[in-house]
Amino acid sequence: MKIYDYNHKIKKLDILLSKQLSKALKQMEIPFTDTQAELLMYLFHHPDQDIYQRDLTNILGISGPTGNGIVKRLVDKKAILLVPNPSDSRLKRLTLASKIRADIESQQDDFVEIFSEMEARMTVGFSDQDRDKLEQLLKLAISNLQSHS
Repeated sequence: MKIYDYNHKIKKLDILLSKQLSKALKQMEIPFTDTQAELLMYLFHHPDQDIYQRDLTNILGISGPTGNGIVKRLVDKKAILLVPNPSDSRLKRLTLASKIRADIESQQDDFVEIFSEMEARMTVGFSDQDRDKLEQLLKLAISNLQSHS
């Protein structure tokens, strides 16, 4: 039964990547957790997409209550704004604060360098084909499981 082994290895990889990201954020003196930074980067890279709190379960793979907590803390830190939807006042669109957008833009080269170093460490001994195959297999495994959820 390999499913336990897959689960264990993928969970371990997730934990190690999260630790590396947290360490990098601290080195750059960025006052956000890795999950908060992941949401901020998603908002940064999708400025034309309407993203609501309810979308976080799919975007970040987290529970609704966890998403609520992340949004609350980012609003408290003035990193994101909640913009009411004109057609449904219950919905609040998540928008990146302009100062945070400017901070990300000014540090984008540093982010690219740090993430490239993380990827290089993770894929030591991989060929380009191995990297491509890893990406392909991870996407396929996720897709397979999502289609049966």
